[in-house]
Amino acid sequence: MSKKSEEKKAKIEEKGITQALVKSVEETKDALDANRRYEERKKSKKEARNYFIFFVVFAAFCLAYILLDRFLPSDTWIYPYLFDEANHVTAKILSSIQVLMVVEGIAYLIRIIIVATFAKRSHKAVTISRLASSGVKYIAGIGVILGILSVWGVDTATLIASAGVLALIVGLGAQTLIADVIAGIEIVFEDQFQVGDVVVIDSFRGTVTEISLSCVKLEDMAKNLKVIRNNQINTVVNLSRQLSTAVCDFTVSYDTDFVALRKLIEDDLPNLRVEFPIIQEDPLFLGYQELGLNGVTCRMIARIKEDDKFDATRKLNEHYLLLLKKNNIQIVINQIQVSQKQK
Repeated sequence: MSKKSEEKKAKIEEKGITQALVKSVEETKDALDANRRYEERKKSKKEARNYFIFFVVFAAFCLAYILLDRFLPSDTWIYPYLFDEANHVTAKILSSIQVLMVVEGIAYLIRIIIVATFAKRSHKAVTISRLASSGVKYIAGIGVILGILSVWGVDTATLIASAGVLALIVGLGAQTLIADVIAGIEIVFEDQFQVGDVVVIDSFRGTVTEISLSCVKLEDMAKNLKVIRNNQINTVVNLSRQLSTAVCDFTVSYDTDFVALRKLIEDDLPNLRVEFPIIQEDPLFLGYQELGLNGVTCRMIARIKEDDKFDATRKLNEHYLLLLKKNNIQIVINQIQVSQKQK
């Protein structure tokens, strides 16, 4: 077999290996994306099932209460226990349950409408919708408390009128919660970050999955969840506002023909955009980064989205490893030599 045929065969084999590796990485990424979508669908189905059960119970309770009130004779022994709130604890308990279910049912409907309205819009719209949903939940809780107190004979009008004193008492006991709420509003309306952004808070790098009135939730690549109270966020590094940089460094021997090496790399640059679509801008060869003891370090960079940073770095390392090997350019590995003195 001629030398030309051997080189051609070697090129075909290397191309096959490269394609197999690229395919493997893409399949892994697709599998992770599919798993994430499956978990999201599973969570959505669970929430929908819970909502459905709640509304079925709510509807059944309301229907039973209305039918009993309409058709149950008032002289029946059980009637006062069900409907005479002034005299019987049982009626008050049932009325309290009714208040709870009505207020929470309305709150659930409002939250579903808010989330559904902003579901397919921008990240900022999604963030505001989740913040509004969290606010509706807190307001519903206050409404339930006031409604139940009213059922049990507490003068809620006087209680609301004296809200200034109550606010002072609550404020002294819940300063942290108030600080969290104010900080959460500032985060959203100052547009510091949004749901879906990749940020670094307290040396923890992760994707923002939720912004509520009290806390921010981050999820890293290993699906670890970190919950940070809003008022404890002092500095934030938002990595999603601009394109990030993937860096590939490799060291070659001083015996390398550096003119030929530069030409080889620059001629290969257009292939990177075709081979790796995640690269957003034309990659750059920055030149010779460092003159080391064992060789010269070359640096390549590519501009990509922050979510693809580590994947792009791995792909660049693989690409230049195969490219240099294909063109018989030696990659230098730092070695440590240990010598022992002879006695």
